Amino acid sequence: MATTINWLEPIADNYDPSTQQAQWIDILPSIAMPEGKLYHMTKGSVYTTQQMLAAGCSHVNKFDLFGMQQSYIDSVSNAGRAYNDPMGNLTPQQFNLPDRGSGTWVPAGQGWPNIFNTRFFDYQPGQTEPLTVEQGTQKGNLQSTAYNMVIWENSEQDHAISSHWPFVRAYFNAFIDNMQSRWGSKPFFVAWNYFSGIGGSIRDMGRTNAKLWLRKNPNTWNADKPLGALGYPSGDMLPGGTLERTNLSCFGVYLGQPETIFRKLYDLVYSAALNKKCGKHLVAFVQGFHEWRPNNFYKILYPEGTLYRKEKLPININFVYSLTALSFIFGSGLIAYGFDTKRNDKKVVRKYSEGALWFNTAGESQSLDSFPHWTPEEGGYYTQYTGIADITAMAAVHYAQTWAPTEGGTSYFCDFSLDGGTTWTSAQNAEMDDVVDAQLDERGICYVRILGNKMSVLYINPFGDNSPKTLVFRHPGNPTITYTQEVSTSIAHLCLLTI
Repeated sequence: MATTINWLEPIADNYDPSTQQAQWIDILPSIAMPEGKLYHMTKGSVYTTQQMLAAGCSHVNKFDLFGMQQSYIDSVSNAGRAYNDPMGNLTPQQFNLPDRGSGTWVPAGQGWPNIFNTRFFDYQPGQTEPLTVEQGTQKGNLQSTAYNMVIWENSEQDHAISSHWPFVRAYFNAFIDNMQSRWGSKPFFVAWNYFSGIGGSIRDMGRTNAKLWLRKNPNTWNADKPLGALGYPSGDMLPGGTLERTNLSCFGVYLGQPETIFRKLYDLVYSAALNKKCGKHLVAFVQGFHEWRPNNFYKILYPEGTLYRKEKLPININFVYSLTALSFIFGSGLIAYGFDTKRNDKKVVRKYSEGALWFNTAGESQSLDSFPHWTPEEGGYYTQYTGIADITAMAAVHYAQTWAPTEGGTSYFCDFSLDGGTTWTSAQNAEMDDVVDAQLDERGICYVRILGNKMSVLYINPFGDNSPKTLVFRHPGNPTITYTQEVSTSIAHLCLLTI
């Protein structure tokens, strides 16, 4: 007879979204992430740096440390908990370049990637490269090693620079050598850009090649990629590339249309396996909303009435919870970018509120001129509450409670049934074949990790509906032992068992 298990409830009992303020530090228990797991959240104006670290964040960013005593900044940095994030960490900061305010793309007649902008780079007629190899080495030696996690933003607008140039290799040879000297045996994490790295799209690659690629030597991935094909692991981070000494891939969650986002969950798992094969870390770098036209009204409640304000569409919270769980279970964690935060007010900026509607407590439409909570942009302002930060933190806590205890254990995909044990999906446990098939067959996976007498359990079906189903799964080492519980929706189901 199957043993009944109990999933963790995804939503904390004391969670109150009606406050329209982030509250995760106030309501969730503190956690400690295993070494090598990265967890960064947006701080905001109310929570302190000390609270962020005490709550379980592995890192705070450099802006969270501004204005604090140097002794405290040094202590956080020396503990490997300071993060040099992409905001303000652009190409001129990376390569110690001047900003002239404007420039042109050179050399004339060339196109991407063989161009660079004179706004930042010196240029003489006949010059074909932005920096020499010698200059690359010099720039790498100038870069600070105070932060053990560094992610740049160097691929947009005038400061866009391709990673293929020879000086980039020289830069990282110098910088990584210095990081190794600074951090010794302690881990450090370096990414070229917040959406760059080694990744793969199972649908683009197809069933055969998605399975085949994890059986290939990464030394051949660039050469073996079909000409013009999308979604294959490739690029300068692979062996022999100019970025081969960087060790952090960013799985960018920077979403457009919402219809197909759940397919990204299995691609995250697959990409984590690709990076592991290359000796790299993979982190989910998550923007909390769709990069979509801001035409969705958010209701913001005030004592004097209700403001309806247009903003971009937030990410589905089932997706956010599942993405967070998978990023820790299969990858190296999650970095939040621009998540909602806690503030002491709900003051908003008028120039960002075009098309807003203001109603008094009687429900009567009022002029925006009478709205009493406008504020200048300087000094910070309220952004719409989406719950993204709170749901992310809940999933991080649940990972720490259910999967962190078996870190270092042995993982297995499990045989499972969704009709109480009548029909079964058999586990393959060969590379990521189970995930490839689950993506293309649009079904779930059951995955466990065992350490000693503890077994962490995950069931997820990104394509699941709201109809409850009876999951039964077999113990990977003894198929006569089975476990059961109801599952539904696309959310990740988590628990920790004593076996």
